[in-house]
Amino acid sequence: MIKRLFTCLLIVLNLQLYAAQPSWVGFYNLENLFDTVSNVGVEDEDRTPHGRYRWTSERMELKISKLHSVIDSINKAVAPYEWSILGVCEVENAGLVDQLCRRFDSGQNCRFVHFESPDLRGIDVALVYNAKRFRPTHFERKRVNLFLSDDTPKYTRDLLVVSGWLTGVKVHFIVAHWPSRSGGQKRSEHFRSTASYYSRRIIDSIRTKDNDAQIILMGDLNDDPSDRSVRRLVKETVKFEGLYNPMEALHQRGVGSIAHRDRWHLFDQLIFTSNFKTEGGLQLKGAGVFKRPFLTQQRGRFKDYPFRTFVGSNYQGGYSDHFPVIALLKTTGPKEYD
Repeated sequence: MIKRLFTCLLIVLNLQLYAAQPSWVGFYNLENLFDTVSNVGVEDEDRTPHGRYRWTSERMELKISKLHSVIDSINKAVAPYEWSILGVCEVENAGLVDQLCRRFDSGQNCRFVHFESPDLRGIDVALVYNAKRFRPTHFERKRVNLFLSDDTPKYTRDLLVVSGWLTGVKVHFIVAHWPSRSGGQKRSEHFRSTASYYSRRIIDSIRTKDNDAQIILMGDLNDDPSDRSVRRLVKETVKFEGLYNPMEALHQRGVGSIAHRDRWHLFDQLIFTSNFKTEGGLQLKGAGVFKRPFLTQQRGRFKDYPFRTFVGSNYQGGYSDHFPVIALLKTTGPKEYD
């Protein structure tokens, strides 16, 4: 009996210790992290050893190693904030997420949530988490229904919703990769507006059940904070308070996570319910783009741009065409799981 009581006390003390330690959460577009096999039903033939990109096992493994080194660098840069959550996109399947997860310094504590999306390119979103600090209690995917002008379906990435306990506080995460600007920003704008609508509908559904819910939407939105789709997402409604987007101030200062045609965009965003600023069990202490020299092109016309894996079909051996974005969180006090 005494031994059992002592064990329970240790568990409670450990939970309180993790709750007292600050966390960082982030999002990273992995730039076409594919395996080397052509899969049925998706357009991935070019991402094979004999395809257009000459995508070999050696290149794949090098890329995974490089992506892991980025996470390790963030850990060192923001210590004592400890990695807790990383949303990712442009990953082909669960096997690749697992390979990335196995390289994390947390080793056996790394877990992930992933669903296959109907996207024709075969790229998905996933949530990678530190099981020492986050315990998921619910996860699901939500379809974004898009249609072309002739009413045929246009397939895109699902929205991933994961709820759970982060250092003793209930948090809901939505991982998104909204439709691209393929065909031009204006011509494709309504697709992102639709994705924005579905994203906000999820948030409002959660808040209808719990008005004090703490929610983080993270993703590559393929629009800037100033664009209509994002402004629509964060705006206040008759029923609900608006969301807080710390990336807006960064965007106004010219900070970006991706560069295109000599212009910086902040497509990668972390958006919060407003209770992260004040009364929530988790409080936002800062957010930004993680940019370091090793992640940038060092010379030439594209100097300071993200050091990417490919430029066109030319292999560069870099990391990604996006920089990761991160946010620092602290708890207002240790809590226990219910």
